[in-house]
Amino acid sequence: MNEINSRAKKYTNQSALVFIPLTIAGIIFQQIAPQPSLINALLVMVIYSFILEIADAFAWRKIATDKPDYLPQFFLAFQAVRMFASIALIVIIYAIVDSESFWTYLAVFAIYYLALLGHHTLFFANNK
Repeated sequence: MNEINSRAKKYTNQSALVFIPLTIAGIIFQQIAPQPSLINALLVMVIYSFILEIADAFAWRKIATDKPDYLPQFFLAFQAVRMFASIALIVIIYAIVDSESFWTYLAVFAIYYLALLGHHTLFFANNK
């Protein structure tokens, strides 16, 4: 049980180490080449990423504790949840922002999504 909690905590800490540098890089980019909606896009993606990563760690911990035989299905299922949540977020952003700002949101979204997808894959491939 302590090992499972330790791994879940390690996952959330590593997630933060993935999206904090991305956010800092975005803020630096904003200073170099100002984009009107970049800071808002960064804020949305930090919140979105944080919520998904916490949910992922919590669900993994629960399944690893209660039903470890279901972990392979969990990995696939959570990727589907992440994909559908991402589609919903993109649709909501498209409905709310203007077309010029949408492309900024979409670019920031793609960078965060790929980084966190990579982190999820690498972490769980090495920590079965």
